[in-house]
Amino acid sequence: MTRITWAKRLLGAALAVPMTMAGMALGVTTAVAADTVPTDHLVAQYDFTTKPADGKTVANSAPNAALGAATVQNASDGLWSGESLTLSGGAKDGSGDWVKLPENILAKATSATVTMEVKADATMLGNFHFMWNIGNNSSDTEYFFTSLNCGSGRNPLVGIKANGAEQLVQSESCAVTADRWMSVTARISNGQARLYIDGRRVA
Repeated sequence: MTRITWAKRLLGAALAVPMTMAGMALGVTTAVAADTVPTDHLVAQYDFTTKPADGKTVANSAPNAALGAATVQNASDGLWSGESLTLSGGAKDGSGDWVKLPENILAKATSATVTMEVKADATMLGNFHFMWNIGNNSSDTEYFFTSLNCGSGRNPLVGIKANGAEQLVQSESCAVTADRWMSVTARISNGQARLYIDGRRVA
């Protein structure tokens, strides 16, 4: 089975994890450049290094947070390694494991930053996946997502759709290494998207 080791933390002015995964994990801390980690207007921060008491409900630890917990869907003890949460993915309406964030996490937002610490295996990097995905329930909706896919002529990218127009901002090269922890940050502001890996802008 393909596994993606999803990183330890999700940080951001707005923050999310994948709706579907091919194989990824959330775990140990990596160095994150100071200019890519949002601190102002932080609405959500989730730490997946320790399994919660019920095995699925991860509290929002952002200061003065109004939004609630993130919930691991189709959770099992085997997803938790003691230092990370490992997801194998699948359709969000099926038996796949993924993380659901609070509803309306980007409500009324005009800009957003999503940062994750993540490790992905080679199989996952070679196939299309959503590392995280906000709002993409149909081709008609507006959305914001990131993929680290390096297969089939693709490279890591951040995608947005607003007012009926889709924008895919893609790195010029793969820019990621399998089985290594990395920081991945996506920013959207004034209708423009940017992607950073380990603090370096790649798209």
